[in-house]
Amino acid sequence: MIDKESTIREGLDAIDTMFQRLLHMRAETKEATDLLRTIMDPTQLSIYDLALQCETEMLKCNSAEAYFAGCLMGAAMNEALLSLICLFYPTEVKNTKQYGWSTKKGKHTSFQHVVGSWKLEQFIRVAEELDWIPREVVAPQFVVPLSDAYRELATISDPKLSTADVATAAALFEVSPGLAMLRMIQDLRNSIHSGRWIKGGQVLHAFHFGGWCRIAIHVSGEIRNCLIHRITQKNVALLAAAVESFEKLVGVLRTRMLAEGWTAEDFDRAVETISAQHSQSRK
Repeated sequence: MIDKESTIREGLDAIDTMFQRLLHMRAETKEATDLLRTIMDPTQLSIYDLALQCETEMLKCNSAEAYFAGCLMGAAMNEALLSLICLFYPTEVKNTKQYGWSTKKGKHTSFQHVVGSWKLEQFIRVAEELDWIPREVVAPQFVVPLSDAYRELATISDPKLSTADVATAAALFEVSPGLAMLRMIQDLRNSIHSGRWIKGGQVLHAFHFGGWCRIAIHVSGEIRNCLIHRITQKNVALLAAAVESFEKLVGVLRTRMLAEGWTAEDFDRAVETISAQHSQSRK
């Protein structure tokens, strides 16, 4: 199993190192946060803030023992994170079958319009196709218990499922636990729709939601960790490439200025002055 926490921590350390090299500030400072929020795409920033708000509400619900409400907030949090990852990596998403189906009739004209029309179902399909939550990233303590527990949950959330369908879905937790967790959260989230109870014909019992939704909040947290792990992996690589490109550009400029008569000390002093002025302007 991949240690997600270590990967995320190492990624944050790498980002911090790059911030200090380029901007002479720590990544966790308010100045760095303000800078990132300034340069971040407004739509991405809104979705990021939405995910944070949903996470905050999920934790409040959990503390208040409002587990069904917390389950809904957890599903909303992860839907926001999935949409944010789509916005981060449009090239990957455009190559998926789901994107192709969504644009087949030419109804949508822009990438954001397509992604903005999707619901949780479409985001799950993209996550499955691109393997955003690979098996080795999911904490093993979730796999077997959830596989066993799903057999009981399925008879409550959708009593029309056949025994074979239930067995297939339960086995998915061992084969592809990331996808199975997303489907579990989706099933519980969809229980809020009155149509499911009208068509299903079963009686709603509050205790059905207490235990399962309490578990679902923890599952939502694991999904969140897996998605943050994915973002960290990719963004550190992208940031490292950007820093390398920037340093090559500075190297070319340095060579050109030295050829025009600048001394190495003059060039380094000029770069330090510009960097210091930029840092001062952020305060």
